[in-house]
Amino acid sequence: MIYWILPTVIIYIIKYVKIYTYPSLPEITGVKLISVCGVSGSGKTVLCKELEKRHYYSILYIDCDKLFFEECIGDSVVFSKKLRKLIKNNKGNTLIFDGNYKAIRKEVWNRCDEIYYLDIHPMYRIKNVITREFWNWWNNRTNEIGRPANFPMLIYSAIIKSNQSLIWHASGLDFHKKQLDEGVIIYLKDSQEHFQRHVEKRNERIKSGQTPKELQNEPAKITYLKGRFEIYHFEIFIITVVYLLYFVYFNSFL
Repeated sequence: MIYWILPTVIIYIIKYVKIYTYPSLPEITGVKLISVCGVSGSGKTVLCKELEKRHYYSILYIDCDKLFFEECIGDSVVFSKKLRKLIKNNKGNTLIFDGNYKAIRKEVWNRCDEIYYLDIHPMYRIKNVITREFWNWWNNRTNEIGRPANFPMLIYSAIIKSNQSLIWHASGLDFHKKQLDEGVIIYLKDSQEHFQRHVEKRNERIKSGQTPKELQNEPAKITYLKGRFEIYHFEIFIITVVYLLYFVYFNSFL
């Protein structure tokens, strides 16, 4: 019976003691085009839906996983066209795009007002992926890409085919995070160069007495939203676990 004490207390602490704090919701004012990116399990969908709720559902939320896999059937060309059409047909509305696709960086980021990168600790990304898939599977729901959730397969793929596992993606140790980070660097470099060329050409037209084109907005910057550990609560957690380990070890010899 005593061996049940340790896991029970640890689960209770993880569930009820606030060890890790997620970033606060960003403030949004006026009509804007927003993109949210981050590694699997970062909480992109939760953040977008909380923003949608805060603004009384006046924000149009675009779930790019469902858009790509369900409406566009995995066709990148159709997906790009769909993104452009959504932006064109919703001028005057606030849109928030949730996803990491290359097409989003090309079609959305270059038109964005705000880009948020959810930078959550890998441990919590993995936890989010596992719990999300488990409850979707338990309740016979589809997963984030519209397919039937399969929790046993998630665990199997993590053990046998780690490079194809969503858990591996969430850890940030595979190509997904590297690809996202490289995409951010490329976007920042290319968008600044494009804007600089636009300013130079516009200035040349002004000097030559020609009517200049309207000055474009500066490229959207990447805002990193980081979570943090609550040190005080984390210390309580570690001390409690160490104490319980000692307690179980000591009593095992009685």
